[in-house]
Amino acid sequence: MSKVRKGLLPLGIMAIALACTSCTSPSVKSLRIMGQPVEIEAPDAHAFASASLVARFLEGFATADSAALTAVVSDDFTWHLHTRRGDYRGRTVNGVGAMIGILQERRSAWRDVRYADVRLIASGDRVFQTYRVTGNDLESGPFDATGIDLYEIRNGKITLKDSYWKQ
Repeated sequence: MSKVRKGLLPLGIMAIALACTSCTSPSVKSLRIMGQPVEIEAPDAHAFASASLVARFLEGFATADSAALTAVVSDDFTWHLHTRRGDYRGRTVNGVGAMIGILQERRSAWRDVRYADVRLIASGDRVFQTYRVTGNDLESGPFDATGIDLYEIRNGKITLKDSYWKQ
């Protein structure tokens, strides 16, 4: 009988450990944004809702859809870009109109842009997006960077997109 108990005890402890791990570990789901698979890691429903809002933003961002972007960003939305030619501190724009302007600048200057390995990691009202971006800037040549964007959400709208690239 003691052999059976010894065998059951480790299995019981393992089951409890697995149950506790699943309570605190984030849920990972996958969805498609612009036809690409994107992993979303969120520990709870609130964080998942935040990540889903960012996913809607990314759809509008990819197509420079002003109406789609206006639906998900706040009136005081700010975007800190990763760079500005000649200025290591980057560039900051405010509002959907200014964001659309940047996207139009990119479309005229960038070719063959591809995003890969996109992942959203959410915690409450903050979402981190990690990705790899490649392309060709007509002025400065090819680029290949890993990036991370921080999104902050307030009252169900995105208030900040803070972008960082490592080239």
